[in-house]
Amino acid sequence: MWLIRRDDRCTGGAVEKFAQAMRAPLPRGRAGGLARVQRAWRYLDGAFMPESEKHEAFLQYYERFAAGGRARAAQAARATDGTFLPG
Repeated sequence: MWLIRRDDRCTGGAVEKFAQAMRAPLPRGRAGGLARVQRAWRYLDGAFMPESEKHEAFLQYYERFAAGGRARAAQAARATDGTFLPG
């Protein structure tokens, strides 16, 4: 429901109030907290995982695949310009 005073309609005050509301930071209320909780990582027991451990988990996952690629690249045949030759 939109409530606009008569003088707001004439001067564009409602538009200005809307612009101010868009620039204001979101309050750290229930809705904001629920959005953060949905994106958070948790341990198996339901406790929240700190950002540092989340970053370490990302690195371990990346290294799992990157190590195989580096091993294949080390053994691959290369041309004189350094590019890989078809295997």
